Amino acid sequence: MIYTRGSADDYDRFAKITGDKGWSWDSMLPYFKKNEKWTAPKDGHNISAQYLPEAHGFDGVTSVSLAGYPSAIDDMVFKASDELQGDYVYNADMNAGHPLGIGESGRVETLRLRRRY
Repeated sequence: MIYTRGSADDYDRFAKITGDKGWSWDSMLPYFKKNEKWTAPKDGHNISAQYLPEAHGFDGVTSVSLAGYPSAIDDMVFKASDELQGDYVYNADMNAGHPLGIGESGRVETLRLRRRY
């Protein structure tokens, strides 16, 4: 199962449309953290620089982690990203409010695509 909070911009838009500041990213973040229980990946790999500890909770009921094992396509995606020079940006933590980019957690996350004419 994949867990994602979504985009801070979406929550801020909900707050603006409803007129309820409780839907803003800054208002929702403490509840996301309260729900989470950060858990080390099953394969035990080094996770430094692969997530932002300050963006996560550690005492909640929902276990959240990084993928434990890379897929066969990951190396190709990272190589393509390097060749495209900036169209696909590195993102240290997809759940920190800005889920666009490629993470080095061993799996490909959401990619930012630019249309070329």
